[in-house]
Amino acid sequence: AEAGAGAGAGPAVAAALWLLRLEVAMGASGALAHPERVLAVLQRAALASRGGAALLKEHTAVWLCEQFGLERCRQLRSKVLELPPTPLEGYAPLLAQEEAADEAALASQRHALSPTSPPLPPPLRALYELALSEHAEHAPALWLRYASRCGARDDHSGGAIVYARALRALAQEHRHDFMREYAASVAEMPEEADEAEADDGRAAKLCEPPTKPAKAAKRQRKSKA
Repeated sequence: AEAGAGAGAGPAVAAALWLLRLEVAMGASGALAHPERVLAVLQRAALASRGGAALLKEHTAVWLCEQFGLERCRQLRSKVLELPPTPLEGYAPLLAQEEAADEAALASQRHALSPTSPPLPPPLRALYELALSEHAEHAPALWLRYASRCGARDDHSGGAIVYARALRALAQEHRHDFMREYAASVAEMPEEADEAEADDGRAAKLCEPPTKPAKAAKRQRKSKA
């Protein structure tokens, strides 16, 4: 039956058959104890379809995030991501899980009145970078999420660097909207974040990114106050 899932069928039929096999594997009694069996089905589908298992990757990513905690999901998700291409929809639940954990950690630090925020967690940064390695040109929202997480961690120079990279990587048709959205996000920062960014030498050296859009938004906000 497995050989027939990819052989002699059109792409849509083959994808539907592989999705059925994946759902059967997810529903099996030992799926949570042995998730590698589910991942093995995904890997066979990806190889059989020569990288055309986008929907299956998205489906598997959602399943992993729903069924496993962050640490276990980090261990398992490499099997989903090691055979590109992975669609943005496949990265979305994994990023959401990481970002939620990061936000919870920041909330705990604020509750403890911690004076400083540690840098962006390496697994979250690595996941952003991996997603951008496939989608940098047409994913303005992903770049904005990355820069915003840096800002949430008070890493304003890091956010400025992400902004500058985005302007170099994004296709022309995405740049204007990205600049507008970034400027709006910077305008919502607390005043102390504005001052930290103004004092940071690396951010200042980036000239247009982010000084022109960001400072224009800040001046507009202050003039209305």
